[in-house]
Amino acid sequence: MHFPVRKCYHAAKICLILVLVVSILALFEQWRGGKRSARAQFSDPLEEEYERQILEDEARIIPGLGEGGVASHLMGDDKILGEESEKKLAINVHLSERIAYNRTLKDYRNPACHRVLYDAELPSASVILIFHNEPYSVVVRTLWSVVNSARRDRPWFQHANFMERNTGRTMTLGE
Repeated sequence: MHFPVRKCYHAAKICLILVLVVSILALFEQWRGGKRSARAQFSDPLEEEYERQILEDEARIIPGLGEGGVASHLMGDDKILGEESEKKLAINVHLSERIAYNRTLKDYRNPACHRVLYDAELPSASVILIFHNEPYSVVVRTLWSVVNSARRDRPWFQHANFMERNTGRTMTLGE
């Protein structure tokens, strides 16, 4: 068997160069501080403060609390703090801050709404939410509810019947 020495020499030279380049890059990365974390790097102190507030806000949330729109209650010191906020603001802000913003809710509409035929070419709609001195958690939860109710992968949308405007033909878009 005959191996062309010149081709093997060039292949070995290319492999050696690749190993050297990778080694140099690894050393350079180690010199820069090793592996980088996935945390965002902020140059603006205001952005850093905003991120800190978001993480603090998410740490307060109790998973599963209020899921499906079920009534929720707190116990112990949390219950006392909630009752105090209820006396001052007429809303239990302490409890509201512990319920997840993006939670699932049951469809409590009248069963007759399931039989309504909608025009398949409905125009876009604007949603206007009016709040005054509302807790942040209530506003964010309301926004998530609006966004989630308009999604096409919701069960009610999959079973909705639509009528074509020009022909009047009934279409089922969810199938």
